[in-house]
Amino acid sequence: MLEQTSTEELIERDIAPCVLTVLDLMAIRTCDWTGTATELKDQIDCEENPSVLSKKLNEFKDFLLDRGVEYRLEAKHANRVIRLEKIKSRDGGDGRDT
Repeated sequence: MLEQTSTEELIERDIAPCVLTVLDLMAIRTCDWTGTATELKDQIDCEENPSVLSKKLNEFKDFLLDRGVEYRLEAKHANRVIRLEKIKSRDGGDGRDT
């Protein structure tokens, strides 16, 4: 018997694993996350180097936004700081599946 694949599953197949891990992190957090790419890499135990992680998050920022997480990269002094903010998803939900 063939198993039907949802559109959501097809989309997530093309998303970098580190981006999905960030979504998992934000799903269990009660507040926003702010820090450097190195700090985020260490927190999610990602094998990507920090600059690649930041690049992937930027590349998939619309995917994150659709799921209730806004990604921003801000310049703070000599560092670039990532801000992940929990928001209502574009479809009006809280970004979580029920």
